[in-house]
Amino acid sequence: MNDFKTYLIKKEYSNSTINEIERNVSEFINYCKTNKIEIENENIQTTFAFIETLLKRGETQQTVNIRLSSIKKYYEYLKQYGYVKINPIDRVKQKGTAQTTPIVIGANALTNEQLQAIYSRYAQEKIYREKKHEFIHQRNTVIVGLMIYQGLHAGELTAMQLQDIDVNTATVFVRAGKRSNERYIKLQANQMLHIYKYLNEALPHLQTKNSSLITHNLPLFTGNLNNIIFYILSELKGYFTQIQNAGHIRASVILNWMKQHDKRQTQYLIGHRYISSTEKYQGQDLQSLTNMMKSFHPFG
Repeated sequence: MNDFKTYLIKKEYSNSTINEIERNVSEFINYCKTNKIEIENENIQTTFAFIETLLKRGETQQTVNIRLSSIKKYYEYLKQYGYVKINPIDRVKQKGTAQTTPIVIGANALTNEQLQAIYSRYAQEKIYREKKHEFIHQRNTVIVGLMIYQGLHAGELTAMQLQDIDVNTATVFVRAGKRSNERYIKLQANQMLHIYKYLNEALPHLQTKNSSLITHNLPLFTGNLNNIIFYILSELKGYFTQIQNAGHIRASVILNWMKQHDKRQTQYLIGHRYISSTEKYQGQDLQSLTNMMKSFHPFG
C-alpha cells in the first residue's frame, strides 16, 4: 500500500482523504483475500459482490458511494502502473448522480416479443394536437426503434448524423465512443417506413426552417436526447408498465442477443471494446445482479 499512498500524494489529495481511501481499499482487499479472489482479475462482479455485502450490513448509500470511489482510485493506480490492463469499474455510475439511471435486468428482462409490441404500439399512436406534434412523434418513433432493435443509448443517438442511416442497404452506422467501437447494424423491415417518413417529412421541419440546408453531416436528431428519451419513456410506461427505464430496455436487448448469437457477434452488435464487458451478461445469477444494479450499474 505504500506505493499506492505515494500515488495519492502525487495526486495532491489531503492527508485525511488519503487515510479514508486507504481504509476503504484495505477493506476491499481483505474482502478479496477472504473470498480467495485475485484483485487483479479485472472482474466487475467482484466489486458488485462487495457492494452487496456493504448494503446487507446496513451501510448507507452515501457511505457505499464513498467506498466505491476509493476502489475506483485504486484500480486507476493499478492500471497506471501496469498491474491491470483496464479499470473494470471505470464506468460504474453511482445512484444519486445526475448521470445515473438504474438498470434492471435478468428476471425482469423484456422478451423480443414484448419489445416488438412496445415499438408497434408506440408507432401507431396518432393523437396530435398540432402538425408539429406529428413530426415530433415521427422522430420519437425512429428513436424508439433504434433503442429496441439496435440497442442504442442516448450517447450513440446524439452522435448520429444524417449520413449514418442508409435506407438503400437498410443499415445504420453507429459511431465509436470513448469506450465503444463503431459498427454497422441492420435495420428491421418494420422500421423502414417510419425512418423514411422521418427523413423526408419531419426532419426538414425539426432540423431547420429551410430544408435546403439539410446536409449529410448534420445531427440526425434535434434536441437533448436524454430529455427526449425521458419524455418517450413517460409515454411508454403509460401502456407498458413493465418498462423500468432506458437501461432496462438496452439490457433486455443485449440479453436477447446473447440467446441468439455467440459472444463475439453480440460484442460487435453492442460495440463493446472488451469481450469481458459482454461476458458479464452471460451465465449470471440474473436476479442477484438485478438487485445490485438497482444501486450501481455500468453503461456497456
